[in-house]
Amino acid sequence: MVIWGAHSQWAFVFKSLGLGLGIGVLFYLIGLIGAGDAKALAALSGLVGPDAMLLTVICALAILVVWAAPRRIKKLGLKGFLKSERQGVWHYLTKRKLRPDPEDCPPEIDKVPLAPFFLPGFVISIFLLWRWSYALV
Repeated sequence: MVIWGAHSQWAFVFKSLGLGLGIGVLFYLIGLIGAGDAKALAALSGLVGPDAMLLTVICALAILVVWAAPRRIKKLGLKGFLKSERQGVWHYLTKRKLRPDPEDCPPEIDKVPLAPFFLPGFVISIFLLWRWSYALV
């Protein structure tokens, strides 16, 4: 028995999975996310498709910033936080390695995985897509 349309559905899933894996590996090689986050991004893309994946990642990043910024401000102080962010952006844009003076080093800050923020980002993205679909009608 042949199920019509099943081939195109699987093709869509594999294309979405490949897109998520490609973006995840690219972000991993740049150093923006870890390997686990890259794999989670591929799985998420295969499940929700490329459009919802992009919106989910944007929402997850926004939630991560809202969650992490107050923690870093508390740890470094506002002036230290702004200096650290400015230096990070500058060194990222100029492709230089950050080698600050030992006296200038801020306290060690833990890296935060992005994957735990995918679920709330997905919930928000589904809500936004649902609202936009009604706004367009």
